[in-house]
Amino acid sequence: MTIWGENLTAVLCYHDLCKPRESGSWLKVDIDRFERQLVALKKIGTFVRPDALLEPSLLTRSRLNLLLTFDDGFINNLRLGLPVLKRHGVPALFFISTEYMESGEPFWFDRLIRPIEHYCLPGIDLRHLGLGEYSFSPVKGAKRWDDIQLLLEDVKKLDESQDGQLVDRILAVLLPDDHQANNFYEDDRPLNKDELMAMQRSGICCFGSHGHRHRILTKLGDDSLKEELQQSRSILEELLGEPVKHISYPNGNVDSRVVENCREAGYLFGYTIAPGRVSPENDHFRIPRVMVGGFDTTARVLINLARGLLRTGPQAE
Repeated sequence: MTIWGENLTAVLCYHDLCKPRESGSWLKVDIDRFERQLVALKKIGTFVRPDALLEPSLLTRSRLNLLLTFDDGFINNLRLGLPVLKRHGVPALFFISTEYMESGEPFWFDRLIRPIEHYCLPGIDLRHLGLGEYSFSPVKGAKRWDDIQLLLEDVKKLDESQDGQLVDRILAVLLPDDHQANNFYEDDRPLNKDELMAMQRSGICCFGSHGHRHRILTKLGDDSLKEELQQSRSILEELLGEPVKHISYPNGNVDSRVVENCREAGYLFGYTIAPGRVSPENDHFRIPRVMVGGFDTTARVLINLARGLLRTGPQAE
């Protein structure tokens, strides 16, 4: 079944938003920069709701169709992002990790990033934990973020169980006096249920799953994978009172087994982090997205979008 026909469509992916001039990572986009990007994108395209993927008549043939998405589900999406979206009449699809929504605990990567940044740590030796010795650039910016990203990628590779125990051991080194301290995380904490429903009432926010515990789906056993997918969808549907059709794969990892389990769990669309445009040949469970990060200027976003439009995403099997 072809759902988007020949209408030219692209999907954008953001994560965190932050106050002006506070961005120090690829994940965090300065809210002023975010607004400038929306203004520029509205000049070349029309933002659509995710329902348009099911109903081609909601897409336009005369302009580029743009679907705006956010991964993870941070409080700053509500506090900083929603006023901008309302001001410009732009709908968005937010992917939520439901366990974090329920617990209020920060994501494991923020538990590592925030103390490193708060204390301006020059480096850390984690060889005794099976990791490496990491040095962080003293200058805030892309180089320092790249250095921190090396640590995050190594943790993903080593923490096969994704149960947080490795992160706890790292934090015992970073914060020996109180490695469970949460005072860093107010601006980075996940949305809670009341906040999610407030966004839903705005009329421009739609929601999908980002897994229950934000675990890398391709690393999970069959039973854990089914639970991760089904529990997240069930929680969101009960809360929102509407079907949840969309899922964004944590870390972008997907394979044929994950796709089949998503189908069985009742999802209709799956989103990757691979670049490309949405086309009739796309696998509906491998929808490409143009990633936008904290160091991307408006010009860079437009260039990356243009490059993405030259590529089709993975084709249906």
